[in-house]
Amino acid sequence: MIKWDDSFMIGIETIDDQHKYLFELCRKLEIFLEIPTGVYKVKDALELVCCFRTYITFHFYYEEMYFHLLDYPDLASHKLEHEEFKKHIVDVNINNFYNENYNELKTLLNLSYDLIFNHIKSKDFKLKNLVKEEN
Repeated sequence: MIKWDDSFMIGIETIDDQHKYLFELCRKLEIFLEIPTGVYKVKDALELVCCFRTYITFHFYYEEMYFHLLDYPDLASHKLEHEEFKKHIVDVNINNFYNENYNELKTLLNLSYDLIFNHIKSKDFKLKNLVKEEN
């Protein structure tokens, strides 16, 4: 189970709040995947994928804008990581849900964990350091 704690804070309230919401989406996905098969859950699966697609797009755009404003020198590679993650979300084949195949959601959850634990803690923390340098 994934839980937010202050070690994920980068010190920019809006981005920290966005990261907290990503944790909430991951938790919803965890709960969804715990529901046994046989229970009709296609609608919930579709809603989760749509939430991830929409929110990740918004969050990445906002974060990239922030990096751009601070003249972050590694913005291109940061954007590339964002694009790769977005591609995984867009490529989720929702038709599989109608056959109770939610394996792609398990993959999405694992990718989300990687985004949270590796991307935020390493790449996004650079934004934290840039803000400190600006002040």
